[in-house]
Amino acid sequence: PTPAPLTQADPITTFCVVADAPYRYEERIRLLNHIENTDSDCEFVAHLGDIRSARQFDTCVEESYRNASLIMKRSQKPVLMVLGDNEWNDCPTD
Repeated sequence: PTPAPLTQADPITTFCVVADAPYRYEERIRLLNHIENTDSDCEFVAHLGDIRSARQFDTCVEESYRNASLIMKRSQKPVLMVLGDNEWNDCPTD
């Protein structure tokens, strides 16, 4: 069946999405600026992962995650962070 069209009374959830950052220092600054100036229409922010580059094998360290966390905590909106494949697949497990 075809769904009914949305009306003004239907609730709409609006959220902002970021991903694939911050790989480098410049991207940390850009992401911080973006997070601190999040659109007021966004109900929450979703970070879809990959806070580090897959090529940065030496950066599978807690500091990468701590830096991203400090940036995302600056958001005035609730934040949902999801692990990306760079965090899940590309860090050594030993």
